[in-house]
Amino acid sequence: MKKVFLFLMLGALMSFTLQAQTGSVSGKVKSAKDGQFLERVQVQVLGTSNMVYTDANGQFSIVDITAGKHLIELNQEGFISLTETIDIVEGKNTSVGTLVLEINKFLPSLDELDVSSISDDEIDADLGDMAVSGMLNSSKDPFNAAAAYTFSSARFRRRGYGSEESGIFFNGIPMNNMENGRAYWFLWGGLNDVTRDQEVTDGLSPIDNGFGLFGGNTNINTKADSYRKGTKLVYSMSNRSYRNRAMITHSTGMMENGWALTVSGSKRWSEEGYIDGTSYDAYGYFLSALKKINEKHSIGLTVFGAPSTRGGSGASSQEANDIVGSNYYNPNWGWQDGKKRNAKMQKSHTPVAILKHYWDLNSKTKVETSIAVIKGESGRTALNWVNAPDPRPDYYRNLPSYSGNLNNLNAAADFKNNSQIDWDKMYDANTYNNPTGEARYFLEDRRQDVEQIIADINIKHELNENIQLVGGANYNSYKAHTYTLVDDLLGADYVENTDKFADRSDPKYVYTDEEFAERIQNDLDYFLANGRKAQILKEGDKYGHNYDAHVDKISAFAQANFSYAKFDYYASLGLTQTTMWRDSKVRKGIFPVGNDSYGESEKLNYFNYGIKAGATYKMDGKNYFSANAGYMTKAPVFRNVFLSPRSRNLTLDDKGQNKDETIITADLGYQYRSPNFKLKANVYYTKFTDQVKTMGLYDDNGKTFVNQIQSGIDRKHMGVEIGFDYKLLDELSLVGAIAIGDHTIESRPMLSMYSDNGLETINALPENEPVYVKGFKETGYPQQAYTAGLKYSSDKYWWVGVNANYYREMYLGYNPLRRLESTYKIFANNPVGYDKVITQHGLDDQFTLDLNIGKSWRIDYKYYININLSVSNVLNNTDFVTGGYEQSRVDYGGSAAEQLESVDNFKPRQYYAYGRNFFLNMSFRF
Repeated sequence: MKKVFLFLMLGALMSFTLQAQTGSVSGKVKSAKDGQFLERVQVQVLGTSNMVYTDANGQFSIVDITAGKHLIELNQEGFISLTETIDIVEGKNTSVGTLVLEINKFLPSLDELDVSSISDDEIDADLGDMAVSGMLNSSKDPFNAAAAYTFSSARFRRRGYGSEESGIFFNGIPMNNMENGRAYWFLWGGLNDVTRDQEVTDGLSPIDNGFGLFGGNTNINTKADSYRKGTKLVYSMSNRSYRNRAMITHSTGMMENGWALTVSGSKRWSEEGYIDGTSYDAYGYFLSALKKINEKHSIGLTVFGAPSTRGGSGASSQEANDIVGSNYYNPNWGWQDGKKRNAKMQKSHTPVAILKHYWDLNSKTKVETSIAVIKGESGRTALNWVNAPDPRPDYYRNLPSYSGNLNNLNAAADFKNNSQIDWDKMYDANTYNNPTGEARYFLEDRRQDVEQIIADINIKHELNENIQLVGGANYNSYKAHTYTLVDDLLGADYVENTDKFADRSDPKYVYTDEEFAERIQNDLDYFLANGRKAQILKEGDKYGHNYDAHVDKISAFAQANFSYAKFDYYASLGLTQTTMWRDSKVRKGIFPVGNDSYGESEKLNYFNYGIKAGATYKMDGKNYFSANAGYMTKAPVFRNVFLSPRSRNLTLDDKGQNKDETIITADLGYQYRSPNFKLKANVYYTKFTDQVKTMGLYDDNGKTFVNQIQSGIDRKHMGVEIGFDYKLLDELSLVGAIAIGDHTIESRPMLSMYSDNGLETINALPENEPVYVKGFKETGYPQQAYTAGLKYSSDKYWWVGVNANYYREMYLGYNPLRRLESTYKIFANNPVGYDKVITQHGLDDQFTLDLNIGKSWRIDYKYYININLSVSNVLNNTDFVTGGYEQSRVDYGGSAAEQLESVDNFKPRQYYAYGRNFFLNMSFRF
């Protein structure tokens, strides 16, 4: 790998000595429909950064193009992309005359797609591990265009990367979450028409906004003068997460007074989505304003937000699904007063404001400075109970397979009749025969309120016609106030602010009554200051944990881009300083000493760096070969560093496991682009070293919440990607994509578990015990995905398309407790049990069929109407398991027969792709 870097760097340095031979190209662009010249058509020399827009007369001119053959590509919304070959002669202008764009009669549903129309699970804050940047981008790249939307129903992850490994930017401002690194598109959900202008780069390809992430980067441009002047109205219907969507967008274009304004608003709603009990109510608002002060200075402001409320769904076991009769069984809701009520309501509203100054210092240098403020709140309700039976209908003790129900012949019928939450029963428990009025059941709201300030500066300098220098710095200060509110007492009068898990006995100690009373307090200081009385909570009061998660990051990057007739090079260096700490507002009675649970923790500091380089060989105007390589280190995220953040300041550093992650990655690519055929193929390799994975779960044996940490995870991702788009006839095209990956765990991670109340010894929780998963495949998505389709567009402006899709190599998330050394010993002489417990849980291959059809009209070149219907999973494959996880419960004591029985007691929970579903979109633009 070091030799690769030396080779690429040497090539970049040698290119300084080459002499430029450049020319220019010019022309005009008009519409084939009515012959009118088109304004703001994007014209780009492929493989270079040379890109301009046509003026009001449809004219364009691009200068400083290296001599030789090139392809130029013309793009404008509503028209078919046009690719033309040009031959640049040194010192001369090449005129292409007047180019004609055809109306796009085939408008794929991807252009109108809203990420929240796909699936709740795919954008869920706790499950949103899928990199969805490609999902909202109708890239001209054949792999992206063919695979991103088509494969999304299978929870496909490009190259197996999570969203934390792909960078998302808004006007150059990084938007990945600072606490876990993920990208959450729901922050601007429903704002499709104003987030469509995206600069998408694959893998390590250079970007102008920063060093970037190795999984690819997307920059959403919302500069007000970049929007098409006019108004657009949209109405959509669907049977997915929501039933209805309405959007309106208006843009003024650049006005004579130097102002440009764009506003947009949307609403998405449904009493119930595809899955029972999942209501949806969401809005979106957007404002972008630009003031051109003079030829050198402009000021831009972007403000947007997407408040939403939706009912959550959840995975259940196949046993529960089979009894209920649906693979989409949702245990989170029940009837109350004749209406469905969901216990897991998810609410979020996190507005974003970005103020940006554009400064054209001179013809060679551009400076952009920005400041962004992100401030909002999100929460999710959940049931809680004190000294009462578990109210969840699919609790494992309610299922017929539970050993206590084996003699109950009516167990299945009993479960089916009680398969939803019984709200009336909980109200009755709180109000009848309850003289104290204290809640036995209540709803809590698990909140996270974010405050974030980002300052950014970016400088681009054209050193000469061949060399561009880019650099910048970014300061990002993040605070997430994490706490729980009492949301609904369900008819009770109050609940005490005590820890119901802290009262578990500990054989090492014998507590006095006074010590025990202090031990169970969630807020010990309140208890001691108020006559040794527990805090009495009403609805809206804070309950349990209450802390701030702080992450501060300072980063800088420098990049050099070189462009010549046959070769392009780049080299980039990124540096990052990260500081993170926890600041608790309450002292837990179970951890009363010092700052174990109260106040600021130690500040942990991480210095990281990354270097990447690449080269592109332009054999001619149609064939391109590329190579990229990168080496970088990465700090662990806050959620993995703090091992028990709900209760104390315990960190990886305290356990001697605080290591930076290391990533080595490289790829080789080939592209062929012509007017009738586009092909892209990549092979890639990525090695991850010293990753950490944390998961919170409930431990039945200890009857408490615990945090499970796997450290020292090494992973290898390698594979091939192929995408193609071939025009068989003028009106018929063959499109397809192939993704074949081998994504494997290459180490035996070390497992440690820490309970929130610190009773490790009681539960015999493992610490630094190896997990035997070396050779396991990565889980939660297909490692092989294939699609092939036909799209036909008629000269009468209607179109139809069909795609056949096939998925292989899918696996459920594994429970590490089933792969410990001690587990191997238990099943050493039980081969049937060994196979059930140890072997990785694979999923069946799957096939789906998708269809879309539509019609468009353009009237007097002023009005544009589009109607588009997409139907996914046409054959209604309702047995398509897209992922899930093995349950965390294990109990392998007793005889061989009892061991096998215990394995079957805790069956995995699974997610299913939607059956036949549709999305109908109608738009009117004027």
